[in-house]
Amino acid sequence: PGRQAEGLLYRHLTATDYDRLDAYAGVAEALYCRRRADARPAAGGAAEPVFVYLPTGRAMRGYR
Repeated sequence: PGRQAEGLLYRHLTATDYDRLDAYAGVAEALYCRRRADARPAAGGAAEPVFVYLPTGRAMRGYR
């Protein structure tokens, strides 16, 4: 809570879009996991629920 991150916010994604993003992120290989979070645009406005991809321990071992 209260942390910031730069990124892109895509809206109106389909189930196929999420499947493609999951494949790109390596979700099936346990490299990243998709989790719900709340985001507030930097330009202001109301917070909205979003999905974010977070690295797993397996992914982080490659960066040590």
